[in-house]
Amino acid sequence: MIVIPITESMVEPEKFPRVLAVTMAIVALIFGSVGALCYSSFGSEIQTIVLLNFPVRDGMTILSVPLMLSPAYH
Repeated sequence: MIVIPITESMVEPEKFPRVLAVTMAIVALIFGSVGALCYSSFGSEIQTIVLLNFPVRDGMTILSVPLMLSPAYH
């Protein structure tokens, strides 16, 4: 994992657990906020993949296909 090199490169490695906890809390807050925003926007009919909720008739929806395929490509 990458945790050991990060810890070893820190000036004060004993602070790593706190930095990791704060970082994970911020990431969880961001994910939770985006999820709540999407749920409030689309309601209980929301799809698991948010991009599937966009109207098909919109031209911008077609541009989202590479974004959906990016994780599968990597």
